[in-house]
Amino acid sequence: MKTQSYIEKYENNMGRFENFFGDDAKLYWKIWELHNVGKISYDKLAFQYGYVKSSIKNICDRVGRFL
Repeated sequence: MKTQSYIEKYENNMGRFENFFGDDAKLYWKIWELHNVGKISYDKLAFQYGYVKSSIKNICDRVGRFL
């Protein structure tokens, strides 16, 4: 699926997304967006948000699977 399709699905299902991911929803979407739209590496995002690289990848994967 193309990035634009993911963004459209997110916009159309924002309420469900927030219910599913709870308090982390906004952060998870931001991380996914920075990686997939902004092309920021997992390493840079991990450093910026205080996670390990594998956690950033897991967040991006979980968001992608949800959508």
